Amino acid sequence: MIKHYVTEIRLVKLDRLKEYEDINSIRLKELKEKIGSDIILKFATIIGKNINIVLDGGLRFNILKELECRRIPVVYVDYNSSDIEVQSWRDNQILTKKDIIKAGLSEKKLSPKTSKQYDKSWR
Repeated sequence: MIKHYVTEIRLVKLDRLKEYEDINSIRLKELKEKIGSDIILKFATIIGKNINIVLDGGLRFNILKELECRRIPVVYVDYNSSDIEVQSWRDNQILTKKDIIKAGLSEKKLSPKTSKQYDKSWR
């Protein structure tokens, strides 16, 4: 079942997308080897509609950039939906959607694995 906050699924030029979080280079290398051995991309990258920020799939996004792909399969979501929530992986940090957007639109990115976005019905 497709959630109401999913607005579209498409192939998008990589250079149109922005990241809000730095990437763990060790995890990047591990996943690049896995994707290379699989020969297919199993999951699309989740992108905030109208803000073009990579919300989930930053490693896949960076791997495809390294492989000089021009387009990436994405699922656009309405990041303003009240069903999408943001949470920090760190116990001592509180994050909001505004923090994610600010980092995505600026040069100062958050540390790797700082946050997770999820559907609040998953809890």
